[in-house]
Amino acid sequence: MLRFLLIIFSSVAIYSYLHTYFKADNSNDLNWTTSLSNTTAMRTPSTFLVFGATGATGKHFVNLCLENGHHVRAVVRSPRKLDAYVGQHDNLVAQQGSITDEIKNLDELVKGADYVVAMLGDASAQTVSKINTAFVKNQLVPAMRRQGVKRFLYQAGGLSKPYGAQLSPYLW
Repeated sequence: MLRFLLIIFSSVAIYSYLHTYFKADNSNDLNWTTSLSNTTAMRTPSTFLVFGATGATGKHFVNLCLENGHHVRAVVRSPRKLDAYVGQHDNLVAQQGSITDEIKNLDELVKGADYVVAMLGDASAQTVSKINTAFVKNQLVPAMRRQGVKRFLYQAGGLSKPYGAQLSPYLW
């Protein structure tokens, strides 16, 4: 049995979280693109370690972090793909790597991060093996515990199911 709780957010929940986190004023304006650019008080910059930074949700997450003055460490299979979307940025450090391989400097990457964000969604690879679960359970969470990082956002849309359908028991 898993000894830790994984909270799976949909993309809508992720965006809702980002809106709440980045928004410094108390208005009820739901246009968060405007809200982000019109904030009057900047929060202290945070450091985010992001896995899945080149995916559909991950690239938007990274872009929002950078636009708001935060620091991002991204582990990506293709750094060029990330550069093509967000470009070169002083607050962005991209490291080539994959959760399917051992990330030898994982403790170093986790150290000093305020948040660890896993936006993993390789649905085809997940049908063969539970690679996301294996990485999070066997590598990422232990590294977070060793480094004292307690904030973890996990979004895995690759195992989403259509409304009314069931996930294959094989995946659980």
